[in-house]
Formats: sequence, structure tokens, C-alpha cells
Amino acid sequence: MSTIAHDHFDTGIIGTVFMVLGIILNLIMLIGMHYINLSSRLTMWLFRSQVVFDGFSCLLTILTLWVRDIQLHDSVSGAIVCYLWNSQAAYWTVTALSTCNLMCITLDRLLATVYCATYRFYQTRYIVGCTIATFTYGTSVVVPTILLVYYENGTCETEVRPEFRVAFITASLDRPYWAVMYYMLPLIFLMAVNFRVVWHIRNYFRLRGSFTGPKQIVSTATATEISGGSEDRRGAAQSRSVVKSLTIGTLALIATMILAHSYDSFKYIFGPLLGHPYIFGSNEQLIGLLITSINCLANPVILTLSLPTMRTFIFDRSHKAIRKIKTWLLIHCSHRKK
Repeated sequence: MSTIAHDHFDTGIIGTVFMVLGIILNLIMLIGMHYINLSSRLTMWLFRSQVVFDGFSCLLTILTLWVRDIQLHDSVSGAIVCYLWNSQAAYWTVTALSTCNLMCITLDRLLATVYCATYRFYQTRYIVGCTIATFTYGTSVVVPTILLVYYENGTCETEVRPEFRVAFITASLDRPYWAVMYYMLPLIFLMAVNFRVVWHIRNYFRLRGSFTGPKQIVSTATATEISGGSEDRRGAAQSRSVVKSLTIGTLALIATMILAHSYDSFKYIFGPLLGHPYIFGSNEQLIGLLITSINCLANPVILTLSLPTMRTFIFDRSHKAIRKIKTWLLIHCSHRKK
């Protein structure tokens, strides 16, 4: 019923290794979320959603790399497989969901920092709104992708050619749409929101040289609480630390997204104009897909490092594991000497 492509074995092996690592990292973060305490339900929801989307994206990458073609004799089921699987609609849907969820995480930082007075009161609404926005974005971005392939006489054509009129027209309209919705919009949104949050934090510390009592002035996405102190130098140092951590984390997300999404987006948008057709399932296209999926491997690392409680949990568990391994090795070596 299905055939596994072995023509490009090296690409499949390398991609599988990276994606298995991505699944492991996302599972570690998902497990770690049960052991940390965040005061924001919205932040927990978004982080867990991000881990699920990224982990599922890694899994779909592995399947896409190896299951290149599914042969079905029935025309109806063959058409369904062509439009839903060979078009890679499932993979790009999950990738779009992951991208939009990252925007929601950044928005969470903005809401918790700039609009902290109403943040806790409207958390349920924010969760519902982010969920609806994420799935609406994912669907609207990927739906045209289904029409980029063409099923005829039991054959699924994955290269857009003028004779396939619907696919050709759809591709002509979808390329600029994809460039704006999938590539430019997330980057502009992340940079604009990060600038607004950093600007707010700097103003906060500039206007208040001292504070009394715990005061949460940064996003719950970073789970950072600034405890009160009466010294201006302490407040200034905390300000620099908060701004630096927030800026580096968000810039890392932006840089990773640019590096991961640029190659395939450029190939899809400009490739046909330069004489390089975009063919779903070709080795060149799968390399671009694999590069895009690296984003799902890097996201859990960046988010973990930007979340102090998660970072502390991971480091503590790592140190305990290393100590146990060292103890086991010492015991094992001592027994061998005897």
C-alpha cells in the first residue's frame, strides 16, 4: 500500500537523527512543565502547546522524509492522499500552528508586562483568543497548499506546470500571500512586540528608582519576579538583567526563525522565476523542509533558557543525573579492580 523512498537515503538519515533529537527535547520540556510553578495559566497553555506543535512537527518531518509516495488503486482515496499528504498540508499546518503560537507567546509577554492590571483578570479570554487565532492562522496559511498538487488518472502531480491550470493559478496567487503571511508577518510581529516590551521595562525602572515588595514587571513567559529592594543600583542591575534576558531570548527566536524559514520560502517564492521549479517531495524540497524543521528543534532550547524556573529545573536535574552517572562509574570501576 505504501512505498518508502530510499533514493535519498542520506537526507533521510540525517533528518531523522535531528528530528528524533527534537522530539526528545520537546518531551523533556513537556515533562519539565509539570514540575515548575507558573502563576499564569496562559503562559503554561502556550508553552505546552508550543512543545506539542514542535514535537508533532518533528514527527511529521520524519514521516515526510521517508514516506514519499502512497500507492492506492481507488481514485477517491488516491485523490485524498494526493491533496492531503503529497501536498504536505499536514506538515505545513503544524508548522504554521507552531509559528503562530510563538507569536502568542510574545503577545503574552506584552500583555503581562504592559497590561498587567487586566492580565490576570482576562486570562481565560486570552487563552480562547490565542487558540482560535492559532488555528485560524494555521488553516488560512495552508489551505492554498492543497491546491498546488494535481491528481489525474491515478497519478499525483507535485510540480506546478501551466497545463495544470488550477494549481498554476493558485501558486501564482499563493507565493506573495505566503511571503507576507508565513514569513514577513511573524517576523515583524515578534520584533515590534519585543521592542514595545523592552521599552516599557526600561521606562519602568527609569521612573522608579526603588520598589517595595515583590513586583512582577516582566512577562510571565519568562516567569521572572523582581523582588523589592531599596537601592537604586540593585534596581538598575535588575533592569539590565531583565532587559538583556528578554531581548536575547526574543532575538534568538527571531534569528532562528529567519535562518530556518528563509531557505524554503525563498525557493518557493522565487525558485520558479529563476528556473527552479518547486516540486513537493523532491530531494531539494525536502532539504528545505528539513531546514525549516530545525526551528522546532531549537525552540524548546531557547524557551527553556528564557524561562528561569525551567532553566533551574533542567540544570538541577542534569547535575543530579551527572552525579549519579559518576557514582555508578566509580562503583563499577572499583568492583572491576577487585
